[in-house]
Amino acid sequence: MNPNLKDDLQVWYSTPGRHYHTFAHVEEVLAHYRFCFHLIEKRDEVFAAILWHDAIYVVGAATNEEASAALRRREAPRWFPGMDLDFAEDLIHKTASHGQHQDEAGDTALFLDCDMAILGQNPDRYREYAAQVAAEWAPVAPAELYKIGRARFLQDVLGAERIYISDFWADRLEDQARLNLMNELAGLTP
Repeated sequence: MNPNLKDDLQVWYSTPGRHYHTFAHVEEVLAHYRFCFHLIEKRDEVFAAILWHDAIYVVGAATNEEASAALRRREAPRWFPGMDLDFAEDLIHKTASHGQHQDEAGDTALFLDCDMAILGQNPDRYREYAAQVAAEWAPVAPAELYKIGRARFLQDVLGAERIYISDFWADRLEDQARLNLMNELAGLTP
């Protein structure tokens, strides 16, 4: 990655209040992208979507993905000329509604699964992720309200037939993700 691009991204991903949605998250998603790189057709578009998908992040805001996509649309052409801007933007928009795209395939499924791969990581990393998300919400949601909302999110994800859309990621992470989510849910409910 171009060092100037990385510097720009690190500025956007270091706004106050971030604990999980930092540049470290981007680096984790990029590691998953590299793992399934051989399956991705529109590599520049997926790469760019990963770089910018949470560049604008205000906890609880409904406009994060729209603002991140607009930023990517403005900035990406100078780093990735000739890219399919609409496809990359569509990928970013779809992160606003994880779990509602089970019919997706190909690059879209792989991109969304890379973003959700954190759910299927080892239990220590998963607990760290859960604590980071809670820390992001702490300034805007009282602890009890957060627990209710987080439990609802976990139940919704667990209620899906599959967490991961692609067979590639489902085969690798589905079981661990379900275990992680069930363990977190058990800790949230009395």
